[in-house]
Amino acid sequence: MSGDEDTEQCPFMANEDTVLKIKQAKNIIITEMSNPPSLDELSKKVGLNLKKLKMGFKDLYGMPVFTFLFHYKMDHAKKLLSQNGNNVNEVALQVGYSTSSHFIVAFKKKFGITPKQFTKQEIN
Repeated sequence: MSGDEDTEQCPFMANEDTVLKIKQAKNIIITEMSNPPSLDELSKKVGLNLKKLKMGFKDLYGMPVFTFLFHYKMDHAKKLLSQNGNNVNEVALQVGYSTSSHFIVAFKKKFGITPKQFTKQEIN
């Protein structure tokens, strides 16, 4: 048995490798949040099969890939809106929404208020 076969037999090593690939997948969707790859593309980019990516991501982060991305986008949008000078349309584009109306609906779904209501709260 060569060293490579030892690695194949050791589940810990395989898990470490899988965890690194799943973390890499998270970094890719964050970096490319305005135009994220599909799950198929993402699995190919990190070298994991689709099932392993989906199950591993949920195990590691407690939610599916695109649910994680949605929450990340909304939290990022909230930070951008908190900074002076960012308007709703600009923020919507930065987090990957082609129309501000879709962004407003998504923001309200996550936080219970519209981005405009949020920015007014931040000012007061």
